[in-house]
Amino acid sequence: MNKPVVLYLIRSEADLERIVSIAISGKKYADQHFIYYGDIHILFDYGIKNRFQKHLLSSNGFKVLDAVTFLYLGKIYKILKHLKVKNRTVRETLDIGARIFNKFIYTFQDKNKLSNKLLNKLKPSILITDNAEERLDYFPHCLRQAAIKRNIKIHVTGHGPAGGLHKEYHEYKMTIPSTFKNCIVGICSKHDYGYGMPNRMITGDPADGYPHLLLKHDETYDDIDFYNERKYKIGFFMSAPFETCTNSWSIMEDIMLDYSFREDVAMAAKFHPRLYKLGDYRYLKKIDNLKLYGPELDRTRLVKWADIVVCSDHCSMLFEGMILQKKVVAIHSKKVRPFASFKSKIHGCDPSMNSIYSANEFNLDGLTQYTSDTKFIDEYCWGGLGKIDLGKNILKEILDD
Repeated sequence: MNKPVVLYLIRSEADLERIVSIAISGKKYADQHFIYYGDIHILFDYGIKNRFQKHLLSSNGFKVLDAVTFLYLGKIYKILKHLKVKNRTVRETLDIGARIFNKFIYTFQDKNKLSNKLLNKLKPSILITDNAEERLDYFPHCLRQAAIKRNIKIHVTGHGPAGGLHKEYHEYKMTIPSTFKNCIVGICSKHDYGYGMPNRMITGDPADGYPHLLLKHDETYDDIDFYNERKYKIGFFMSAPFETCTNSWSIMEDIMLDYSFREDVAMAAKFHPRLYKLGDYRYLKKIDNLKLYGPELDRTRLVKWADIVVCSDHCSMLFEGMILQKKVVAIHSKKVRPFASFKSKIHGCDPSMNSIYSANEFNLDGLTQYTSDTKFIDEYCWGGLGKIDLGKNILKEILDD
């Protein structure tokens, strides 16, 4: 009996790690294809920097195809980008020309035509994308619409459980979420935006599914090697600021400065992929016990290395540290009005959660380790499904439907 064919669309780091978690479990159940279509670069190697997630793809025998190379102009771009040239000036000239060509293709390509070419070539019975917005002339939307016309099942994944921590913000002035008509949309929990809509399915966050999380932490690829012997290892996650609140970066900054140059402390910070190049961090780079990372480092590498995980209170990265029983610090984000009175559900979720308002409350010897009580984790991150393989569960649900 032929296996069903699944086509995964990859755009960015956030949906890549959800897709990987589904695909690793899906090897037993389906033939799987992976298409990359980025908003900036065409080629997978240049569009997503996350080394660990790409390692998981390649080590599991998965090959990612460049969507645009199905077009003739895309093939020319690929040749330009991979053409081997020894002369540095010529190479740089070709790279500039390739980037200009890249922009030309993205601007003028017929995305409906490309969608139909992909589906004709790969013939999927299931399409899995992230929740990229429904917008005319936007490739993820065009691909979904082309799949709908062919009666292909479509599953839309989310970007993590942070939506549940923002529920109060959503309720203040409710806007209707994208309907994704004729698609099944996975949400982490009943607290997520869109819960109650007929096509929403609670899936939990597959990237934080317990078996998959253990698998990732067993991997030694790209592990951090930075003052590993020190007594205190602090990992910071700089999340993206929303229109409702800050990202607590100023408090993290104060903590870094307070513990700079201490011989018993090592610190590492991972910046949100969209924010790393926007700031000037020269003063932080002078601190010898602090290391800064951009999108090249996977979050699991930082959580694995750190004894203490520091996040904003609206950040999905909190849950991995909680699940692995690290010392987790949630910073109360300073909200703009009229959201100033709203508090994230993360505060008070467990007596062992360390909640702070300022750097002065951050005391290395006073921090508690998160307990093994997973009620809050299960409700907000696993969707009430427990410590199961959430990626496997998603695919089986689609196949059994």
